[in-house]
Amino acid sequence: MRIFFPLASCVLALTAAAQTAPPIPDNILHEADIEYSNVGQRVAMDVLRPKEQSTEPRAAVVLVHGGG
Repeated sequence: MRIFFPLASCVLALTAAAQTAPPIPDNILHEADIEYSNVGQRVAMDVLRPKEQSTEPRAAVVLVHGGG
C-alpha cells in the first residue's frame, strides 16, 4: 500500500505530460510570437484568425494568461 500512491502519482503525471494540443484547422491562420510590449521584458502573443477576409463583423475571444 505504501508504494501505491507514489506509483499512481507517477503514472498520472506521465499520462498528463504525454497529451498534445489538437492540430489547427486548415482554414485558420496562426500568427505566432507577435511582440506587443517590450518594457522591462518582451511580451508576445499568438493570434489565430480565419484565413478568409470578411466585411461582416466577427466575434472575438481574448484569452489572457496571468503568467507564473
